[in-house]
Amino acid sequence: MLSDKKNFFTPDILERMLQDKKAGIYALDTKRVITFWNEGAQKITGYESSEILGLSCMDNILNHIDSKGVRLCEKNCPASRAMQDGLPKRAEIFLHHKNGHRVPVVATVYPVKNYDGTVSGVIEVFNDLSEKDRKSQGPFYDQLTGILCKLAVEQKIRQAEEDFKNSAVSFGLLCFGIDNLFQISQNYTQNTAQRVVLMAANNLSANLRITDETGIWTNESFMLIVKFVDRAQLYDIAQNMLITMNNCFLKEGSEIVMASVSAGGSIFGKDDSFYSITQRVENNLEKARMIDNGSLFID
Repeated sequence: MLSDKKNFFTPDILERMLQDKKAGIYALDTKRVITFWNEGAQKITGYESSEILGLSCMDNILNHIDSKGVRLCEKNCPASRAMQDGLPKRAEIFLHHKNGHRVPVVATVYPVKNYDGTVSGVIEVFNDLSEKDRKSQGPFYDQLTGILCKLAVEQKIRQAEEDFKNSAVSFGLLCFGIDNLFQISQNYTQNTAQRVVLMAANNLSANLRITDETGIWTNESFMLIVKFVDRAQLYDIAQNMLITMNNCFLKEGSEIVMASVSAGGSIFGKDDSFYSITQRVENNLEKARMIDNGSLFID
């Protein structure tokens, strides 16, 4: 029976909850082995039940991190805490998708109890917090990643410039670059490098605010148009995005392939133009890389 020390869920209600196709739901036993995986979990994570059942949640599968990049399986795991005190736990976390990127979810962990009150496992229910599906098709979208092509990004920046001049709508740009894409293509294959680019694009799409846009800028970088922000807010958004970007990884056989991503950004000012703002953020990306891979520079 499922309990929060106040309410018990009857088996039929529990069964209906477990078969929810929108929410991701999985069950762990006391050894944190995955014993149930529903269709919603498959849709959100990309993993089918045949790939998950019988594995431990600590086996670098979902690999939960928080907003600071702390790996929850190693520290402050909500499932472990729920098993210990028998109380539900709730957290906003970033899980690892099968394709490598991070998906923001809100997760609630419920302890499963026997009639004598002992905890026999937990059930975790998680919902995708991505604002919308950013991927599309057509002449304005990149064929590999499904995000905006460079021409479309340029048009979006020019429109943001007009909105700033006509309606004082503030905006900034962030340029994210994959530091080690060339090394990945040399150490593995060009296909692996393309998968890394797709992984990074998926991560940006999943973690953007609904008011913002992203697209391809070069073969190893992406441009984000971030609206209604000042410099401090732009910095916070960039820093949070970098945490998820630098915690993405692919599996190439038995090896883990991680992308190192740096970023440069700036706020559009009254004396700026399309050319000055785009050149500045590109220069700031290079300044970030001069600090170290995975760094951020915003002027």
